[in-house]
Amino acid sequence: MTAKDIIREREEIQHRETHEIVGLRNQLKMVTFHRKDGVSYSVSYAHLLGIEATENFIRLDFRKVQVVVKGKKLSRIHRALVDHRVSYLRESFESRLKEPEKTSIEELIIVSLGSGPSHC
Repeated sequence: MTAKDIIREREEIQHRETHEIVGLRNQLKMVTFHRKDGVSYSVSYAHLLGIEATENFIRLDFRKVQVVVKGKKLSRIHRALVDHRVSYLRESFESRLKEPEKTSIEELIIVSLGSGPSHC
């Protein structure tokens, strides 16, 4: 398998999966949120002030942005966010939402809290 094959395989996996969690020894500097409408937003974990979570809901409070994650079976994602190990979250495609045993993200809501320009 060539490097190109590995990169292509990783890109295909990223387009199917709702999230990516890195190993325990890795802590990331940023997390990216991808919505179905094409909007992506990246923010530094250094700006994370707090997280509120249930099995089907996660609210992340950053300095200038609040991100709400609605979905199913989100507890693993919550634990990884606390450890700064989630590199991205992506809204699930319809086929994924129909699989009750899998983690799925139904909606990502990104709200600007600051007075600056918002692209969300």
